[in-house]
Amino acid sequence: MALSGTFSLQEFELPQGTEISHPSIYLVVFNHSDSPMDINMKVDAPYGVEVLIGETEFTLDPDGEQRLFVTIRVTKDTAPGEYELIITARSTPVGEVGSTGAALASASAQSASLIVTGTAAWVKARVITADGFPIEAQLRLFKVLDEKVNNISQTETGEMEVTVAPGTYRIVAYIAGRVLAQEEFEIRADETKEIELMVRTAYIEQFGIEENYPPDSNDLSFIRMVYSINNLSGPLDDVEVLLKVTLDGQPLEQVSLMSFGRLEAGRTGGSGSYIPAAGWKQGHYTFKLELHVEDEFYIESEKQELSLKPSVTAPIGISLYWWILIGAAIIALAAFLWFRKRGEEEEEEEKPEEEIPPAAEEEAELPEAEAEAGEEVEPTLPEEATTTEEEVSPTAEVEEEAETAEEVPPPTEEAATTGEEVSPTDEVEEEAEEVPEGEIEEPPEAVVEAEVIEEVPEGEIEEPPEEGDKPAV
Repeated sequence: MALSGTFSLQEFELPQGTEISHPSIYLVVFNHSDSPMDINMKVDAPYGVEVLIGETEFTLDPDGEQRLFVTIRVTKDTAPGEYELIITARSTPVGEVGSTGAALASASAQSASLIVTGTAAWVKARVITADGFPIEAQLRLFKVLDEKVNNISQTETGEMEVTVAPGTYRIVAYIAGRVLAQEEFEIRADETKEIELMVRTAYIEQFGIEENYPPDSNDLSFIRMVYSINNLSGPLDDVEVLLKVTLDGQPLEQVSLMSFGRLEAGRTGGSGSYIPAAGWKQGHYTFKLELHVEDEFYIESEKQELSLKPSVTAPIGISLYWWILIGAAIIALAAFLWFRKRGEEEEEEEKPEEEIPPAAEEEAELPEAEAEAGEEVEPTLPEEATTTEEEVSPTAEVEEEAETAEEVPPPTEEAATTGEEVSPTDEVEEEAEEVPEGEIEEPPEAVVEAEVIEEVPEGEIEEPPEEGDKPAV
């Protein structure tokens, strides 16, 4: 079976209260099989829009076809907006059914877009409890026409936002199939209507989970659950709280957490632990609480999620606790070694330095001086030798002898008798006159040596003569 035609090529734009029909808008259904087929046509369109195709059920012979002309009608109750129109053809072999008793069918569909223009209005609604908390519930919006109602919108979340045409509407809140609140209102063009439906009912006010791990492992042990129920509707009989668990989107198990023969008005809290019967596995878990009254579903909580990945265990089973102990031990050992080293350094600083004799220091310095100067250096004499050398210095001896030579001899008897003064100079002259020519004595060696010593450069002073070799003056 196949479906073709011009319907899917169209982009319709119609004002409220108008329609369109033309021979160029049509569908063709084909039967390419070798047996006759029963055809059933189905139309999906928004409230207020009618899609007319003539026949909706017919039979096609083998290799047969059927052309269907399409008419689109937009009523005044259609809300302005953009919509999608879908026409589906479902075929079933005549007289054949499957092993399960259901007919073996095939289907084909075409769609087209529709834009409705005109005046519009907007409705925003939500369901709340008596203490002002939003709550999940089923909301339905009906269009009221001459004591008749048509369902034009529906949600399961307790909240709704929808565009409508001006008119009269009714909105109803359901929980567990029970009508808990409703309101009828009229809305004008370009108006936004906000509605809160307050329900007095029992609901799960709080639900949370907490993961618990053993101290020496990263593998999940169990989860702890905490929840509370707030009953605002009055006493309820035969109430049960169920935990429903899924793993990777598939139902895993259902566990009864709490049951009441009679649930009084007000808040009731509870807690519990959970471990899967088959143990924890890698994957994505979801947890949800359901409140059942008289064995019928009443209301449910928000979902809690938990993802488990492959556990990463510390090497050799070492947990975080042991890592902390090992770290503390390493720090303590490092501190001990540091203080020990610091104490040894302080002891070294307190020890007195050994005194080295000056002679030993000089002897230690001599090889270094020889290595640097490349010359022979005589060993430095001890302090006593230095003192002796200063006492027998040739220069000092010469000076002393010169002073002795300059002393004036005592006056002679003759001079004393005559009373004349004899100057040293006169004596020397007389002595000079008495010395025969050619017999002039050489000046004292000490004086010559003194002159020579004065001419000797510094550092080349000859050794002083022995005491017995002093020149006579």
